[in-house]
Amino acid sequence: MTENNRQDQYKSTNTKRWVALGLAILLLILSSISSGITASLFKAKEESSENFFTSLLQKNNQMTETSLQGSDANNRILLVPIEGVISSNKGTSLLSSGSEYNQDLILASLDKAKDDETVKGIILEVNSPGGGVYESAQVYDKVLEVKKARKIPVIAVMKSMAASGGYYISCAADKIYASQETMTGSIGVIMSSLNMSGLFDKLGIQNQTIKSAAHKDIGSTSRPMTEEERAILQGYINSAYSRFVDVVAKGRKMTKDQVLPLADGRIYDGAQAKAVGLVDELAYPDQAYAAFEKQLGHEDMEIFSYSPGLSLDSLPYPFMKGQTKEEVLARELEKGLASPTANYLYGGGF
Repeated sequence: MTENNRQDQYKSTNTKRWVALGLAILLLILSSISSGITASLFKAKEESSENFFTSLLQKNNQMTETSLQGSDANNRILLVPIEGVISSNKGTSLLSSGSEYNQDLILASLDKAKDDETVKGIILEVNSPGGGVYESAQVYDKVLEVKKARKIPVIAVMKSMAASGGYYISCAADKIYASQETMTGSIGVIMSSLNMSGLFDKLGIQNQTIKSAAHKDIGSTSRPMTEEERAILQGYINSAYSRFVDVVAKGRKMTKDQVLPLADGRIYDGAQAKAVGLVDELAYPDQAYAAFEKQLGHEDMEIFSYSPGLSLDSLPYPFMKGQTKEEVLARELEKGLASPTANYLYGGGF
């Protein structure tokens, strides 16, 4: 089955849920229009509509299985997509394609595999530039947990990109496949922040921070970073980097000294990565799936994945919650001005 066919099949399985949700949105719009007589009446109707949505979504919030190919339901392979920037932020929405990164879904899918005896192997299908240090490690550790509990093999299949945190997660696999064109590597950690003090001065904005100790506002955007603060943050980065190198060494059966020359942040294509031992085989996804099925000793194994259930997190909040453009902008600005965080992310600088 081709990649396009799998995507079409994935989308078709969600049709009923989208129709139900579309009907619910239509009802909300109609009820909002008809209830706009007075502010108090509108408020009451809004609360009623929100309760209606909550009730509707509670009935449709269970993960559903999506069969991608094969028919042997007793011998199955779980496919776990690692798609997009690795983050705890919810990636799916009503207006999206359904393929965005979903940390909760990934962890829940792996948990399901621990208790499902029909699952004989797991495919991590990675197409990601990486992301959060915490989230990358969490998925990596969860894969190891499932392997230990079930004693089943895991392969990583890299698509166009499996860099930094995407490579970190791939190291939990017993075997890594990539195409010659795959961009991978970027083994390292990055933390970026903005010094906006010059802009604030021009705008007449003054910082009025009250803090308990010198480093409580470390990473502040309203003043230059001190050398002492830079050293503190560098130590934090070095610690995360050391863990990344250890993960690569363990997964690739290398020594730390063998990994370090490869782990200076550079990227590799699939062929280069294979030459230095960062991947095992060059293959496209369909070829890797066929090889894995042969390794498992079964024919026509069902390859399946999990789809998220509907929830309030999957709704377009600015529309559903009646947020103004100013409120949405303020929320996005707050994200941009947040304290710097460490990331296993390719191209993660400003």
